[in-house]
Amino acid sequence: MIKEQMSPKSKFVGYRPYGHSGLRSVVEFGEDENQLAKIEIAISLADRENLMHYPLSLLTRETDRVVCWAFPKTEVGVNIEVVPRASKVHAGKLRAREHFKEIRLAREELSQAFVAYSDDTDRGRGFLSDSDVEACLVDSIDFLKRISVDKSKSWVYLMGELRAESLKPLLELSFACGRAFR
Repeated sequence: MIKEQMSPKSKFVGYRPYGHSGLRSVVEFGEDENQLAKIEIAISLADRENLMHYPLSLLTRETDRVVCWAFPKTEVGVNIEVVPRASKVHAGKLRAREHFKEIRLAREELSQAFVAYSDDTDRGRGFLSDSDVEACLVDSIDFLKRISVDKSKSWVYLMGELRAESLKPLLELSFACGRAFR
C-alpha cells in the first residue's frame, strides 16, 4: 500500500523490519513540485501472537499504529500540537507548557474532535486553516491520534490508528502539511 501511494510521487521507496511486528519505510522525493524532502513511516502491529492480546485489548485499546515523520523542504518555524479532544493526557501535558496557547480550529467538526496548541498562534492558526490541511484533518478525524510540528527538528509528526482505510488519508495529510509551509 505504501509503495502504491508513494511510487508515482517519489524517487525512492525503501523498507526494513521494525521490531518483531512492524516495518519502517523511507520515501525520498525529487526536486519536483512536492513540498517534502522525505517521509519516514513506521507501522507497528499489535501483538496478536499473544493470546492475552484479545481480552486485554478491550481494556488497553491497543491498536495497530502508523507514525509518519514528514520533512518539509522549507523551515517550519512554529511549534504546533493537535490531539483528539478525548485525549485528556496529551491535552493536559500541552496545557502545562508555558509558551503554548490554545488555538480554536475554524471548522466546527474539527473543533469538536481536536484541541490544538501553538507557540505562535497566528502561524499555527494559518497552518491549521489551510484548506488542504483542513480537508485532510476531516478525512482523518476517526483515526488521527496526534500531529506535532516541531520547529527545532523541522518536521511534522503524525500518529494514527492503522486500519485498512486510514493509511491513504494519513499520508495525504502529511503532504498537505508539507504544502502548508511553502
